[in-house]
Amino acid sequence: MTKVVYNNCFGGFGLSEKAKKRFLELKGLDYPYIRFYEGDIERTDPVLVQVVEEMMDPVTKKSEASGPFGDVRIRDVPEGSEYRIEEYDGSERVVLKDEYEWSKG
Repeated sequence: MTKVVYNNCFGGFGLSEKAKKRFLELKGLDYPYIRFYEGDIERTDPVLVQVVEEMMDPVTKKSEASGPFGDVRIRDVPEGSEYRIEEYDGSERVVLKDEYEWSKG
C-alpha cells in the first residue's frame, strides 16, 4: 500500500507548527531556520506520512499535524494504482482511477 496525505475539510492543506518542526527534525534540518511551503512536499513522502501518523488520534483519526484551517488524513492506495488528489475550496479527496465511471459516446 502507498499512503497518501490529503486535507479532509474546506480550508486547505497545511501543517501545524509542531508538525513542521517534527518533519524538519526527521529530515535532519534545523528548525526554525529552515522555511518551507507545505504544498511543495510530496504527499507520499514517508516522513510526512510518519509525522501525520505519529500525531493522529487512533479513535477520531484527527491529527495534531493539521494546520489551523485543515484536517490532514491518510488514505491507503493499493500499490501501482493510479490516483489523483481532487480539490474544491481546499477540501481534498484521493480518487483512484478505477473509482470513476466512464461513458462512451
